[in-house]
Amino acid sequence: MAKSVEAYRAGILVYGQFAARIAEVLVPIVVARLVSKTDFGILGEVLLIYSTAAVVLTVNLPAVLSFYLPKRPDEERYAITRRALNVMLGIAVVCSVALIATGLFADAEGDGVLGHLWAVALYPLGDIPSRLLPNLLIVENRAKAAGAAGAVRAVTLLVAVLAPLTLGYSIQAAFFSLSVVGLLLGAGTLWVVHHIYRGIPATTSPISTRKMISFALPLGAQEIVANLNNHVDKYLILFFFSEAVYAEYQAGSWQVPLIPSLAYAIGVAYAPLFAILYKEGKKLAAIETWRRQALGSMLIVVPVAAIFVVSAEEIIALLFPAGYAPAANVLRIYSILSLGRITAFGTILVAAGRPNLVLRASIVSLVANVAISTPLVMTVGFLGPALGTLLAFIPQVAIYMYFMSICSDVSIRQTFPMKGYLQTLAICAPGCAAAVAIKLNCDWGVGALLAAEATTVVLSFAVVGTLTRRILGDDWRFIANWLTLRGLSRAVE
Repeated sequence: MAKSVEAYRAGILVYGQFAARIAEVLVPIVVARLVSKTDFGILGEVLLIYSTAAVVLTVNLPAVLSFYLPKRPDEERYAITRRALNVMLGIAVVCSVALIATGLFADAEGDGVLGHLWAVALYPLGDIPSRLLPNLLIVENRAKAAGAAGAVRAVTLLVAVLAPLTLGYSIQAAFFSLSVVGLLLGAGTLWVVHHIYRGIPATTSPISTRKMISFALPLGAQEIVANLNNHVDKYLILFFFSEAVYAEYQAGSWQVPLIPSLAYAIGVAYAPLFAILYKEGKKLAAIETWRRQALGSMLIVVPVAAIFVVSAEEIIALLFPAGYAPAANVLRIYSILSLGRITAFGTILVAAGRPNLVLRASIVSLVANVAISTPLVMTVGFLGPALGTLLAFIPQVAIYMYFMSICSDVSIRQTFPMKGYLQTLAICAPGCAAAVAIKLNCDWGVGALLAAEATTVVLSFAVVGTLTRRILGDDWRFIANWLTLRGLSRAVE
């Protein structure tokens, strides 16, 4: 069967998201080798503050294009796009003014992290409007262009930060470089819009600014809460520790790009099927399908995350300079958390027509994260926020399962495949134990140790899983399909 348009578009989105996550991991690894810990920490803190501000201010406005543009005449699509672009430009101006004001008044000497915000004040003027591009290009049937735009954006931002630092300039130069690239992104966005709608007369938008914002706010609220929840631990480190300590924490506070990208890919691919099943009243079938894909995806997630749990010291030693050893336990805690990120938990709630429950679940998760992590940072110290994030994941999953049971008219025990998950962890345990034995008893180089530990975990998982029949022929095909993303087309078609 030929690959459907939906599968093709899903593939573009997944590859773009995966590329962005790769860039997020690469930047700290390279920057840590070019600047001091303090400068590395300041760079990370500035980008953290800006990314949060951008998410809060844009309230997921790009989703407006995906909803309002399809099946409209060219003139109306152009008018709506221009209106959305103007709104985003207005938001960008507000963000820039706020960054300048904060930077100038926070620290006259420019030593603290807030004192550096003014240096990236021009970046929002291009970055925020450019966030419309993926949605616009997908709606206008330019999926390849959307993929190219995502790749270009990731590469240019990577180069904007790294090039000045590689040449020996300060982080201030990197911030200015980022601002220049942001303006170029904005100019490129304006050119793309002009190119798409070339020759089409400008008319009044049938969708008002107020209507756009009213539509975007509920979606944006969930994204804002999710963003804050994902960064609670980093903000606690920012508030309670120095920039150098933040640098050490940042070096370990990341997940293997494959794991969140896989969950995102599966969510994108199965969302249409889930929506159809709920629309037809086949709630139990939807839950069973979700359970099956969760059982399959955990066969990829668990062994990959387990490698990082066992080999955290070797990975940090290979990727970062000497002096970042404290980051190993942060990476280990994040990798334990990754063991549970086997799929997209909110997909079912959206497909069931209850996106409001996703927001509620996100709010519960955020409150739990703050309530647990704040005391831990005061008592445990450096590792407290990471431990709090890990512990807060438990009520997060529990609330999602509860809401899934409500939407699907099943008991909470019929939602998450706990038995299969525990079996998967069990078949991974022997390989992890053997890898730990190698780690403790073999006096090898860091690279050789990592290779031996990873090979032991993966091979043991495959052999034990096959012998115990936890991994069958269909499971091997599922693993192969999703590691090559062929599962996208097979799920959507």
